[in-house]
Amino acid sequence: MVEDPNLAEHLAHFGINVALLTKTDQTMTELEIDMNMKIGEWSVIQESGKELELVFGPGYTGMRNLGNSCYLNSVMQVLFTIPEFCNRYYSNADTVFQSVITNPAEDFEVQMCKLAVGLLSGQYSKAATADQTDNKEIKNAKEQPGIAPYMFKGVVGRGHPEFGSSRQQDAQEFYLHLVTVIERHQRASKGAGNHVDCLKFQLEERVQCSKSGQVKYSTQETCLLTLPVPMTAATNKVEVDAWNIKKHQLEEKKERVKADDIVRAKIPFTACLSSLTSPVVIDDFFSTAINDKCSATKTTHFATFPDYLMIQLNKFTIGSDWVPQKLDVLVDVPQQLSLDDLKGKGSLPGEIELPEGGATQVATGNSLFVMS
Repeated sequence: MVEDPNLAEHLAHFGINVALLTKTDQTMTELEIDMNMKIGEWSVIQESGKELELVFGPGYTGMRNLGNSCYLNSVMQVLFTIPEFCNRYYSNADTVFQSVITNPAEDFEVQMCKLAVGLLSGQYSKAATADQTDNKEIKNAKEQPGIAPYMFKGVVGRGHPEFGSSRQQDAQEFYLHLVTVIERHQRASKGAGNHVDCLKFQLEERVQCSKSGQVKYSTQETCLLTLPVPMTAATNKVEVDAWNIKKHQLEEKKERVKADDIVRAKIPFTACLSSLTSPVVIDDFFSTAINDKCSATKTTHFATFPDYLMIQLNKFTIGSDWVPQKLDVLVDVPQQLSLDDLKGKGSLPGEIELPEGGATQVATGNSLFVMS
């Protein structure tokens, strides 16, 4: 992607005044929010209509929505269930608070520790007293109000055009941004060890030239695994097809589609994982073995495993009209899962590696906690 710092001036040459333009298309985040409202996904997540038991104490503290901040809340709640993060920011909080800090309100380390104490100490997760319960002016007195991470949001989003705003954002993008910020502060402080390492792993990519049979191995380090959602693996395809017909009939009659009537495709999580290692055919691949273009096959496996695997399910696809669509599916994630079959074996006996030479052109595809 090329950024034009003088875009407004260049467009003005063609008679386009940027200052008078208005946004007409929705962003991916806005599309997702709109789809959530239409398909009732929020009601499913919130378990609407069900009597839920209130819990209090350490580790059971909620976070207030500061206005489109649910992406931030969900990521931080997940990270502070990981022992390495709890030890770094909660167990070490007193030491950080007692250190000489010029402006604690602007200090990232202090705000991370402050948030950790708020979420993990239990100080802000206590059952309402009898006096509070009797006070009719207190709305939902029996429920905990949660903590409001205003300062943390300001510090972690400082200087960022998206996370520094009050607009809705993507949890996956915020997670990657947060990891970058943590590592930047870790390097600046020259602290021993890096607690983010527990999230990192390496992927092994194997590319085989179709003409010569020679291969090339490469690895890349990441802290997030993005998986597609294969709709063809639905276990209730017959029911989904019947519902789609009924839904189309209701829409033609302009009748309201009830959220409770929706039949969602059920996709096994193992099917999403299997797509990681499925061979991908690369057209127009430049092979250094024959110094010409041909096709090649790419497969991806784990080279190393993390202590905690963060996963993003890619629930967006492009429709036949080239408009982004969100998949309305249910993905069943098992409590226990073995990843042994996804481990790469490295270079095998008898394989010949592609010679080093010109740039090997590889068309890549779409770039345990699950984000969706």
